[in-house]
Amino acid sequence: MARTDDRGGIAALPPGETSERDLSWLDFPVPLDMSHDGQSMLFTEAGVGGGPQGSVYVRSTSGAPAVRLGDGRALAMSPDGTWALAADANAFAQGSTYLDLFPVGPGPTRRIERAGVRYFNARWMPNGKRVIVRAVEGQRQPRLYELNLDDGAMRAFTPEGVGFFWSVSPDGGRTAVATGSGIDIHSVSGSQQMQQVPGLTGSQVLVAWIERGLLVHDEPNPNALGKVLLIDPQTGARQTWREMLPRDPSGIMNMGALVVTPDGRSYAYWWFRAVSDLYLGSDLT
Repeated sequence: MARTDDRGGIAALPPGETSERDLSWLDFPVPLDMSHDGQSMLFTEAGVGGGPQGSVYVRSTSGAPAVRLGDGRALAMSPDGTWALAADANAFAQGSTYLDLFPVGPGPTRRIERAGVRYFNARWMPNGKRVIVRAVEGQRQPRLYELNLDDGAMRAFTPEGVGFFWSVSPDGGRTAVATGSGIDIHSVSGSQQMQQVPGLTGSQVLVAWIERGLLVHDEPNPNALGKVLLIDPQTGARQTWREMLPRDPSGIMNMGALVVTPDGRSYAYWWFRAVSDLYLGSDLT
């Protein structure tokens, strides 16, 4: 007989530290973003502990207790760590009809809605006033938009059909989009033509864009994190950035959801562990 404990958790490297810290919370926390200084982490509690609507949390990477901000799925944290962007719990798969702006601290929540628009995920721009969202209008295919947080106005800057894996450059001027056959670089302003990163085969999963280049892992399964590569978006030159593995690897089944600060010095990722206790029973009749 077996008793199995299946659980998710978070490992993170806080700024100025050399070893990872366990920042797990309830039963299935998933990191979605970090403040630019690496002091705060935004995550979704997607398991039973998060409730039927999901829960959005922020936590200091120093290890202080997490603070629940509200219902839904976390999407992005403002560069200064004072705001969190969230959506419906099913946003990643089905899209959400709204975006919620939660203050990290006292203050009211703001809701952004636009008729006929569904939002999937988002990344904050460095100026803190705009975000890039993957969204759809009506029956069209998903694409990337620059969204003004003051009035909710959106401006598309990529073709339709943009997939789940994309990232914004640290300066906010470009986005990298995984296409299934490689990675395309798009100008947010539309002032430059789309470019392809040289030398990629399409098997790489795009993780983040940091100051030194693109982070990808060379494995088609996004939950098989392992070795993360650093790729120069101009030349395609690559090197190993880091091998990801929790301090206690026993029972680890999957890893993923890597979020990284722009300087690449702090990060957090999700792991899933299944640990079983085995028993031998006799004379059970």
